[in-house]
Formats: sequence, C-alpha cells, structure tokens
Amino acid sequence: MPFANYSTQIGDSRYFNNKFKYQKEDNIYICPEGEKLYCITIKEDTKTKNYNNSEACTNCKNKSKCNTAKNGKVMSRDGFSNLSDIIIKRVEDNKKLYRQR
Repeated sequence: MPFANYSTQIGDSRYFNNKFKYQKEDNIYICPEGEKLYCITIKEDTKTKNYNNSEACTNCKNKSKCNTAKNGKVMSRDGFSNLSDIIIKRVEDNKKLYRQR
C-alpha cells in the first residue's frame, strides 16, 4: 500500500516530510541532517502541534534543498499522527504479507 510522501516546495526527496522521524519519548522530530525540531506550540489543548528549530535550519548547509521558510522547516503533528505511524510501521514490517493482497 503506497503512502503519500509529502514533498517540499523545492522537490528534493531527501527532505520530504516522511524523512523527518518523530521520537515520541522526547516529543521531537529528527531531521535528515540529524538536528532536533522541538515543539513550539504553547497551548497544551490544541489539536495540532508544530515543531521547529529555526537556529539549526538557518545555519544548515542544506536549507536550500529542504525549505524556503525564513525561520526554517515546520513540522506539524495532529491527533491522528500516532495512528498513522502505527499503520505505516505495521505495513513496513509485513511487506511480504501485504504483497499477497
């Protein structure tokens, strides 16, 4: 089952959203360059949380391949993201089984 790979406006597949890995235990994203994106959403009761590290993005040598935003890449995570992560992992772990479908 194919999953949507959300591109950047620049189009370099190394920096598509699916290449940014979420670490639940630390509540951060890790970018393809190994930098941490921290939760910048202040309200606790909001449905969507945003993650960014403007300092790391501004100084990144590959920023032009990742995004054009002045303050760097912003990743968003909503209430369904955990469920999506579980489904994607299940499919990736059982590729042979899903090929039989």
